[in-house]
Amino acid sequence: MGENTSQDQTIQFMLMEEEKKQNFGFEDIVIDYENGYAIMGGDNREWMAHYTLPSVDKHGQMYKFNFISEKFEIIPLINYHYDHFHPHGLSLLKNNNNKEQQLFVINHRTDDDNNDKIIEYVDIFDVQIDENTNKIQLKLVQSITDPLFTVHVL
Repeated sequence: MGENTSQDQTIQFMLMEEEKKQNFGFEDIVIDYENGYAIMGGDNREWMAHYTLPSVDKHGQMYKFNFISEKFEIIPLINYHYDHFHPHGLSLLKNNNNKEQQLFVINHRTDDDNNDKIIEYVDIFDVQIDENTNKIQLKLVQSITDPLFTVHVL
């Protein structure tokens, strides 16, 4: 690790989030120690104060932090066709001797039929890693909800 990496990392992150840095924050993190990276869910948390989802242009994103290069990158979501993405809790499942990975994301979003009502979902993504570039993309496999997944407004 070279000199000023922490400062370079901070500058890179600030540039990456220039438009969303007000009230932006990470909610959860999972670490893949074997592959040397962390996956984080980031979002503008302003909407949580009154529990009204923001406009579509302020939805959250998934990020990868590489421990070796000390760089952040946005992880693209594949097959995600919903208007809102507000990641909260994360869990990484490894199968088949760690060759296959799935990321489970607690997501606050609206139902397709009722855009005013926030419904909790568990979105399940296949983690796809390009072996040449080590870049990640998340492919939506399934989105699960249940009446027992509740939103508590204080």
